[in-house]
Amino acid sequence: MGIDIISVFNPPKIELKSCPFCGGKAISISVPENGGISGDTGTRATIVCESRECGAKIVKWALKKEWAEESVVKAWNNRTN
Repeated sequence: MGIDIISVFNPPKIELKSCPFCGGKAISISVPENGGISGDTGTRATIVCESRECGAKIVKWALKKEWAEESVVKAWNNRTN
């Protein structure tokens, strides 16, 4: 069994918006992971609210690390104003 490498990523040239629910700071994490039924190796990218009371998070998985990170940032920053 291998050890998963967890990394905090900072999206280049894209600022993470604050939490849409409580206004807290967002934290971004990516982890190598096998993809369910297919068994393909990819990356799970997650953005969570730093506030323990809030618990907001969004998760995306993709074959390439860049794709996972880009899609999770796009989803987190998507707001209806």
